[in-house]
Amino acid sequence: MRRNAIVPALVAFLAMACGGAAGSIDKGPDAVDVATPGDLPIGDVTDPGTSGPDLPAVDLPPDPASNDPGTPDDGADVPSDLAGDDGAAGDLDGGTDAPADAVPDPSGDVVDDPGVAADVAPGDDPGVADPGPADVVPEVPEEDASDASATDASVPGQPWPWCPTAAAYVGDAWAGQIDVAATARYCGMFDETRTMEQELARKVELTLVPGTYALPDSSGTTPFTLPFCLRFLVPDAQPVPSAPGTLAATVSGTSQSYSWTQPMTTAGGDAWVLQASFYTSGSGSPALALDGAYKGGAGLSPMICKGDCSQYIDFRRLASCVFEGTTLNRHTIVFRGGEAVLDLRLGVSMAGTEPGIFYHANGTLDGTAFTQDAYRELVYNPAHHHFTRNFAVLFDAPIGTACGLRVDGFDPYTLAATVHTIDCQLQPVEARELFSAKLDRL
Repeated sequence: MRRNAIVPALVAFLAMACGGAAGSIDKGPDAVDVATPGDLPIGDVTDPGTSGPDLPAVDLPPDPASNDPGTPDDGADVPSDLAGDDGAAGDLDGGTDAPADAVPDPSGDVVDDPGVAADVAPGDDPGVADPGPADVVPEVPEEDASDASATDASVPGQPWPWCPTAAAYVGDAWAGQIDVAATARYCGMFDETRTMEQELARKVELTLVPGTYALPDSSGTTPFTLPFCLRFLVPDAQPVPSAPGTLAATVSGTSQSYSWTQPMTTAGGDAWVLQASFYTSGSGSPALALDGAYKGGAGLSPMICKGDCSQYIDFRRLASCVFEGTTLNRHTIVFRGGEAVLDLRLGVSMAGTEPGIFYHANGTLDGTAFTQDAYRELVYNPAHHHFTRNFAVLFDAPIGTACGLRVDGFDPYTLAATVHTIDCQLQPVEARELFSAKLDRL
């Protein structure tokens, strides 16, 4: 028996021998999770749940110092997440925790959200391939991610705890008006220049705070901030407004265009900027409704960049999270051990790769059904104009040794593709023979 377990038992015995109430003994902190074999190390890429369920709890005090699973310290590794497997959105390790993680599990869940690699330079990973040049994936700080799971912006109108109120608006008593609905949420979009690993690492969501705000009805540049908040995959890594932004308005006849620039900083002092454009038309005072819907060039078109966007360092474009009313591309694949339906909605573009959202997946793997609708668990990367398409689905709970399923190189014309089960870092675990594939445009 561990020494820590003997002491409370001895105290209990002495208290009862002296006539004390057994229930009056303080047993110390809540039971902790015990790691199970197969958990991934936390150094550079996180583990959203490749382990089995929690083992029976034991009464041991938390030992944050023991979180280090032994990954070499090469300057890019990060300490184990101190939140344990509390189910926090963006939890750094996810699932049942890495070996020696001794942090209480308040919720008792098994699977967390996928994390991201702490990859900051080529070759810095202990056995993990670099997806690209330096600064591909943001470094993950050690922290408790419990606050990130308090609310979930996947639910329209439910902003995250760090979001401001409507009182954060900066503007004037203009005659124009912006109506922001509770559904005004925007998701980071894919980019054909990225790898799949980079697509996962650069997931970002933007929520506008619901309310009615004034909008300039004449041309000019003026201080302006529309209340909003961002969420990155890494807890607390997202920037927040650091000063009032500026709005450049061009009002001419029945056409009104606006360009908003908003400075931001992270908790670590990194400078970011949000740039967004929107347009209105018609006679009378300008009026704009923002509800998260896809409206082509007429809706909100945000982009965030690390720095000032002049060099496009870690730039992330955002668009609608739903793309309702656009063409549904339904990819159905049958492979050894299962099948999958992958739903992609695509908008239109005059020249570039069409915008869109990979918003739903369902199927079976080795007899176990899965369904996924969460933006953060669905990863997509296309070639130019979606001539080939790459998909990854991260399951809510592991299926066997698989954290998810990946379909690469889906060709909408030849219907060729490769299929693998994957770990939580999107890396192949097992190849699965493709039996059939089809694409329906609905």
